[in-house]
Amino acid sequence: MKEISEVRKNPESKAFQSANTERNRNAKLDDLDKSVTKEADAERRNARSEVDDVAKRNKYKEEKFGNRKTVDDEYTGKRIKRENVNIDHVTPIDTINKAYPDLKPEQRKELANNEKNLAVTNEKLNKSKGSLSNSEVIDRNIKRGDNISVEQAGRMLDKQIESEKYIKREAKKMKIQNNIEDTKKKIQNLFNSDK
Repeated sequence: MKEISEVRKNPESKAFQSANTERNRNAKLDDLDKSVTKEADAERRNARSEVDDVAKRNKYKEEKFGNRKTVDDEYTGKRIKRENVNIDHVTPIDTINKAYPDLKPEQRKELANNEKNLAVTNEKLNKSKGSLSNSEVIDRNIKRGDNISVEQAGRMLDKQIESEKYIKREAKKMKIQNNIEDTKKKIQNLFNSDK
């Protein structure tokens, strides 16, 4: 303890200067981390807005409700009123963007907003889910000791499996189509350069 108090009393000492330099370095690293995090968050929001399709989500909601005032929450199975509904991306947009960066934004938009990747659920569940997969939400809730029924977990996993099968299948088709288009362009460029 004596050494620390001596260092604090003597700002000219090497130990004081070294500690001060270390604090400054750590503060700069913290600022850099915050800056990088803010940039990553902004980039993620931009990528998300590029892929989200509110009109398709609203159409899905209208198709599910029709003339009814309530429908079954696709995750909980409970009846839910139109005004309490959120339309969830079963496989989150962030996940699609990370898994398929080589697809065009409009292709990722098509994957994310297909009815096989949408679910009518309550606002609280959708907001708490954030950009987690259904299986991650179930795991998180179990670890926290939150109450989740076997039926709800089963519904959520069924929707996730259906969504992931669809997305993988369609993404593979899109990649093949993109490769064909790229090859055609290369061949066309070769013919054009020979003229």
